[in-house]
Amino acid sequence: MTEIRKETVVTSTNDLGTDAGTDTETTLPVAVSRTNSLENFVYFVSGVLDVLLVFRFVFKLAGANPGSAFVAFIYGVSLPFVSLFNGIFPQNYAQGVTTTSVFEPATLIALLVYTFVGWGIVQLIAIASGQKS
Repeated sequence: MTEIRKETVVTSTNDLGTDAGTDTETTLPVAVSRTNSLENFVYFVSGVLDVLLVFRFVFKLAGANPGSAFVAFIYGVSLPFVSLFNGIFPQNYAQGVTTTSVFEPATLIALLVYTFVGWGIVQLIAIASGQKS
């Protein structure tokens, strides 16, 4: 179902009849669709997941301390989304003096897959609602 909102554009003329600013009202219909809200929600969820995965990738690559509450939270929340892609490529480790850096390709693959899945869902919503993308 589509709501119709009305926007008012106002222009005015001065005493000489020339355009002086805003005064005359013109009403234009603006369609607001619930489909747009659903598309925005899908983009939001996809964006939040992408941010979590980017944080996970950077923390693993930088050798962040998993004992830190924030790092442990990011690892815990993102693990179910990454575990599906574990084992496709081997993980590479670099042992430093105090940290161990991990290059985790599964996180990069998950980031790409979930981004494209989110985009695909939005495209399906647009097609189903008859919108042009």
